[in-house]
Amino acid sequence: MRGINRQAIFEEEDDFLRFKTALSKAKERCGFELYGYCLMSNHCHLLLRTQGEDIGQSIKRIATAYAAWFNRKYDRTGHLFQGRFGSEAIETDDYLLAVLRYIHQNPLRAGLGKRPEHYEWSSYLDYMGAANSLADTAFVRGLASSYSDNWMEWFVEYTDAENSDSFIDCEALPRLTDDLLRSRIKDLYGLKAATGMSALEKQQRNRGIHLLKEEGFGLRQISRVTGIPYGIVRGL
Repeated sequence: MRGINRQAIFEEEDDFLRFKTALSKAKERCGFELYGYCLMSNHCHLLLRTQGEDIGQSIKRIATAYAAWFNRKYDRTGHLFQGRFGSEAIETDDYLLAVLRYIHQNPLRAGLGKRPEHYEWSSYLDYMGAANSLADTAFVRGLASSYSDNWMEWFVEYTDAENSDSFIDCEALPRLTDDLLRSRIKDLYGLKAATGMSALEKQQRNRGIHLLKEEGFGLRQISRVTGIPYGIVRGL
């Protein structure tokens, strides 16, 4: 699931927590099993096993509940997610394990840590025994146990292994880094530094903030890079 126009769908910790709540409620209502997840700034990966209800309906429940809350919180209107979610079927156990590895390595490929356990918003910590686990880990633990008596040791080594896994690739879209934002601001206004945006005439500054938000840069990211107070960025 991607944010529309690469927009950030998680701005702060409370947003990640709220999405996990929506995911948990959907699990209870729809009956699917959640084998893995990873919540990134402008997209998320979910590894589901449906139990009757069509996957499209389950995803719709999650997206609708979260988007309604997000729009109220940030005083915005319109779609939050980009069109229909992308999906592919998993038909073998080996493929399932590879997909889960890909999901857990997502933050590492984005430069958000050197180890999977360094990233808080994925199911990897659930497999490591975190309290209040959201993921349903029993099935995958069973698969790992067929390879080794110490399933967790095998699972860690498998996740760490170098690979060329390639599945639904949200990273095909350019990653909206702080450096990219600084470069974009300099191009827009001919500024030597992105912080110069805060000194622009108010109307010009506000138009720029609107444009950067439409291009998918996050609210806190814009505030951090430009020095413009978060309340101003959020309120426009």
